[in-house]
Amino acid sequence: MIMEYFFEVGHSFLRNVESTISAVYNPNHRIFIVYLMSSVIIAYVIYKRAKSRAILDEETFLRFLFPKKVWNHPSAWLDLRYFFFHSFFGKFLILGLTAWATTLTFRWASGGIPITQATSQSTISAGAGIAISFGFMCVAMLISDFLAWSCHYLQHKSPLLWQFHKVHHSAEVMHPVSNYREHP
Repeated sequence: MIMEYFFEVGHSFLRNVESTISAVYNPNHRIFIVYLMSSVIIAYVIYKRAKSRAILDEETFLRFLFPKKVWNHPSAWLDLRYFFFHSFFGKFLILGLTAWATTLTFRWASGGIPITQATSQSTISAGAGIAISFGFMCVAMLISDFLAWSCHYLQHKSPLLWQFHKVHHSAEVMHPVSNYREHP
């Protein structure tokens, strides 16, 4: 049984790594290929306009798109490391803790009924089971969103929490993965 648990944890981690690597093909990620390509098109229009007005120093579009002062900057490479750490480990741990807290909360709110048994009881119709699941999902989403907002608000207002959160605001250069800069 313990080996099954470690196998499941390892399998979940590998799925998370695969999800991170394939993020460019997922429209729910900021680095989705369509978003990146549309940004490249917009950047090309800006490049051509600036070039025609002679207000641009870069000789080629690629140098305009990937300026050395940004991509050679240590802050940019630190952001990439944060991105991979956050994607591989951070989300994996947070999702696991969230799932555990959700099932624990449901068990507490339902008087001890496990979440897996709540909709499979014979006294509950299929429609009622779907309604319970949908209602729980809506409440869980509202609570989750409120807690995320509250935590972010407190990270800005509390001097102690700001010491950790200011890492997120410390990027010296900005690029597509700068948003992932967070304290581990």
